[in-house]
Amino acid sequence: MPADTAPALDSPASWRVLAGAGTMFVFSVQALFGSTFGLFMVPLQQELGWGRADIAFSLTMTTAVAWLSLLVAGWLADHARLRPLLVTGVVLGAANLAAFALMAQLWHFYVLVLASAFTSLGASPLILSKLVQGWFDKRLGSALGILFSCASVGAVLHPLIITAVMQHGGWRQAFVWMGAMAFAGGLVALVVAVPEPVRAFVAASATAVKTGAPKLPMVAFLGNRTWWTLAAWNLLFGFGGGAVGIHYAALLHDRGVDAVNIGLAISMIGVSHFVGNLLAGWLIDRMPPWRMAWLLMTLPLAAALLLLFGQQLFAMLLAAAVLGLATGSDGSLGAFLVRYYFGAKLYGQASSTQMLATAIGGGLAPWLSGLMRDRTGDYALSLTCAAAAFALAIVAGWMLPRLGHSPEPDVAPTPQPVPA
Repeated sequence: MPADTAPALDSPASWRVLAGAGTMFVFSVQALFGSTFGLFMVPLQQELGWGRADIAFSLTMTTAVAWLSLLVAGWLADHARLRPLLVTGVVLGAANLAAFALMAQLWHFYVLVLASAFTSLGASPLILSKLVQGWFDKRLGSALGILFSCASVGAVLHPLIITAVMQHGGWRQAFVWMGAMAFAGGLVALVVAVPEPVRAFVAASATAVKTGAPKLPMVAFLGNRTWWTLAAWNLLFGFGGGAVGIHYAALLHDRGVDAVNIGLAISMIGVSHFVGNLLAGWLIDRMPPWRMAWLLMTLPLAAALLLLFGQQLFAMLLAAAVLGLATGSDGSLGAFLVRYYFGAKLYGQASSTQMLATAIGGGLAPWLSGLMRDRTGDYALSLTCAAAAFALAIVAGWMLPRLGHSPEPDVAPTPQPVPA
């Protein structure tokens, strides 16, 4: 389809693409594995004898390769056709998930977790958000909010489904189910609702040529103060969220909560995650995103304090709801902040470098949190560190530049432009 005859931005075709991308997000490897990782911690510990720190260390190991997988995904998002990327990500990512059912040694687990960083990148949130941005302009904030809320739908459904499968068939069968869900859901959405976004790709490429985009923009970001401030915001939020969210199910188990209520609590995080994304998308179109950046961090700070000082089930469930609102809002807001400060033509590469900051924080936190729990016998020290990280993230959000206007589709309005 020629670029000049493609459907207009914010058109009915745009919403159809959003529906397809959202469905793919529901059944993505990130949504499936991320929302259920904590449920596997105790069964793996009991059957295979692995420590919780050993299991959580698998996420920390991903930081060793995240810089490569994320930067590759960012470059591909700005230079390659998205439909072939999506097909590859769905097929390879689903096969990777199912392969967890065959593992017997800890190193098998580590290899599969590391491999998932590459097998699923073609259908990763970065690629899906790039797809959606090619079809929206004035309603971009709402569109991103809806897109990332679809991951929340998975966060509600997947823990309930996987908990039921594990109770009847064990954790190995649960991984097979997740692989089948990722494969079927992703391909159906791709065939039905996601066309080749030729217009978006051509427009981005033409703009890059006209404006003389830097040849190595990822390196050039290192000289940009706004990039560093936003990276600190993402790293601190990733650290706090990783310390609390990944170990939340295990924390409830330590406090005597039964498996059914743990599954319901994890699903509650998914419900509030869904609401948080929709609310953030609505607010982004109506409120300066830099203001939302620091206001958002007050929510996970409150959640960490609730878990630290509240031992009753009600307090722990309320913390789950508040944490879900924050983690839900972060997805759409983080994507929009990158677009807001760095424009559309470098979105993939700017977003991948920011996701790397989040991956570093989110990768180190689960391992360190597991170590602190194993050494002290509870999660008090871990929750204290998470609360401190969220407090510092408030400061980083407050330091983001106040631009006071919305970015053009292919113009980076940052006061410190990325140097050529």
